[in-house]
Amino acid sequence: MKEHVYEVLEKINNAKTIKERKALLTEYGAKHPYNLILSMNFDKTLELDLPEGPPPYKRDETLHPDLFGTSLAQVIRRLSSLFKTSTVKVPKIKREHIFIQMLESIPPKEADVLVFAKDKALEELYPNITRKLVAEIFPNYCRE
Repeated sequence: MKEHVYEVLEKINNAKTIKERKALLTEYGAKHPYNLILSMNFDKTLELDLPEGPPPYKRDETLHPDLFGTSLAQVIRRLSSLFKTSTVKVPKIKREHIFIQMLESIPPKEADVLVFAKDKALEELYPNITRKLVAEIFPNYCRE
């Protein structure tokens, strides 16, 4: 079974040493979907055209994360039309509806990752995955 995005981020965040954290970030950071999550969070030029904060959606805390029909890695591709720079113009209400559908289809901890990355606040969940650390390994994820 593949690891969930939040599990990998927890592994990186909880690494005992900075060397271990860098090694894990190097191992996972260039791969999908971590590259997009880290870029969404740290790249100031990459913004979703959505309101700040968590939208009103139904979190299903009763299901084990492995029992959800989909994962963040699978649904993240749907984000492309939600970026401010997208050439596809989606009406505001439809953008928000798409985002809510995405959040409701994935495990709650993965939804948290997506909402915090959207708001550029991933460090609140993973304080050891800092802009400085990511910029050292992936400077293109941290554009101003």
